[in-house]
Amino acid sequence: MTAGIPSIPYMEALLILKARPALPWDAPQLAQRLYVSEPAAAGLLAELQAAGVADGAPGAGYRYAAALELAAMLDKVEHCYTTHLVEMTALIHDKSDHRARQFADAFRFKKT
Repeated sequence: MTAGIPSIPYMEALLILKARPALPWDAPQLAQRLYVSEPAAAGLLAELQAAGVADGAPGAGYRYAAALELAAMLDKVEHCYTTHLVEMTALIHDKSDHRARQFADAFRFKKT
């Protein structure tokens, strides 16, 4: 997982899968739990799989499947997130806001 935590829904999806590692999750279930669209939930599941956090396939569901080293790191991230929620969400939002600002700045007119 080299990209980090890109969004709050990603973090929440990760924690949902981690909380019940034996339970398979599909996009409709995750969408209902996170209050996001099914396509957004499907995207989150695909991102979690690409990051090595989950394993599965559409139709069969996805389960938490982080390797030992990654799982240990995610345990620490979960602890920080649950004990310092405001600070952690601010960090995640700051990261995504920065990307949004960079994108918006690309369309700024510059005086010549």
